Amino acid sequence: MRMADPKDGRVVLPSASTTATRARVVLHVQRLVATAVTTAAISTGCGFDVVDPVPPPARCPNLAEQLAVTASYVMGANGLEVQVTISAPAGRTDVSFAAPTSVTSGTLASSTPGAQLGIRIVPDAGAKEVTVGIDVTCAQSKSTPDKMVVTLTLPAAPKAGDAVTGSVHELNQ
Repeated sequence: MRMADPKDGRVVLPSASTTATRARVVLHVQRLVATAVTTAAISTGCGFDVVDPVPPPARCPNLAEQLAVTASYVMGANGLEVQVTISAPAGRTDVSFAAPTSVTSGTLASSTPGAQLGIRIVPDAGAKEVTVGIDVTCAQSKSTPDKMVVTLTLPAAPKAGDAVTGSVHELNQ
């Protein structure tokens, strides 16, 4: 390989030390590129498990919107309570309810789990909404229940007999 001298334009043949230096630089760059490619291949992985795991699918799909929720205020042992009944759709004998797992903006007074769920809740003073976590199983879910939330919208100045609006939403859809 011939190189021109930048000062006077003469052609200078490379020395043995220049060729050896060039070979070492090329080898070093090749090693850096190989390391970068290997590191990138190892670090990409799946991605979902590391950053944001995918939630499990609903085992009883679309069941939440088929559940019937009736609720009203009643006088109970703890004063004014909300009596809630959650029923499976007609013909669904495979649906079963467990006792509530959580209550926000209220206190669970009693519950009757089974084919129909009966709950009594004492709402916190001034609460406008109460949420109740429930586990529901069906034929598809086997021993692992679907997690659902019952939302109860409370009237402003409640008295015994007042209706309460309720809805159910699935958490693992």
